[in-house]
Amino acid sequence: MSNEKYTDLRIKHMDYVQDAIKRMASQSASQKNYCITLVTAIVGAAFVSQISDLIYIAMLATMIFGLVDAKYLQVERGFRALYDEVRNASAGVSVDFGMTPHSRRC
Repeated sequence: MSNEKYTDLRIKHMDYVQDAIKRMASQSASQKNYCITLVTAIVGAAFVSQISDLIYIAMLATMIFGLVDAKYLQVERGFRALYDEVRNASAGVSVDFGMTPHSRRC
């Protein structure tokens, strides 16, 4: 296979990875919007009903959404590492179209 064909395949693979990154970013933004809506509704209900314990539920919801968002960011970072790997691959290396994000362990 020619180097030009390898380059075309690598660009296509990078497009696939970039689409996955975009979906992760979009989903993360949606989760943040859900969090804001839910917490605002709970805090509003707490003020209207004068039940201060509902604030704890709002804090719990914020923590849960924070953990979910952290997971999204971790997976997105793995896809970015995969993108860099595909981008930096040598011209003659075959493209396997792998979509498993890399995990970074510290």
